[in-house]
Amino acid sequence: MDELQKNSKLGFYALSRKLTDISMGLIRAHPDLYLKNVLSGWWMYWWAPVYWSPETLAIPALIPLIRGMILIERAVMLLGNLLFIGVTSMLLTWKKARAALEMSPFLWLVLGSIWMSSLAQTVLDHGDNPRYLAPLQSILLVLVAWWLYQIIPSLKTDKK
Repeated sequence: MDELQKNSKLGFYALSRKLTDISMGLIRAHPDLYLKNVLSGWWMYWWAPVYWSPETLAIPALIPLIRGMILIERAVMLLGNLLFIGVTSMLLTWKKARAALEMSPFLWLVLGSIWMSSLAQTVLDHGDNPRYLAPLQSILLVLVAWWLYQIIPSLKTDKK
């Protein structure tokens, strides 16, 4: 940004307006490319991020063990994210699913907040999109666990 300001001789706000005008012009000229980036960014949002630095470990011999644990954690988080997408799709389209999961207004608010976060970040930014889910990941997993808690007992009773 400093280099752009220096070369353009524009202040921060003027440069920001100029870059916004350029961006909006590109979006209008190529809406298909913008939509492709939006969809790609939205999909990237759901890829469970794990941020860590192996070089900071005091015992380097633990790195392979921790890498394995992180792979397991990412798999659990990614599965939770995919379940979230699938279950919310069912909740919106299938009345029986809504009745079975007994969603309180608070849980609907949580669900809506996660969805709004996924949509808002992808329309405005394209880059390391999974970082935006990081603060909501534990809430998402608790919600998915609640759904599983609701579903699993009914599966057991249906088999009898």
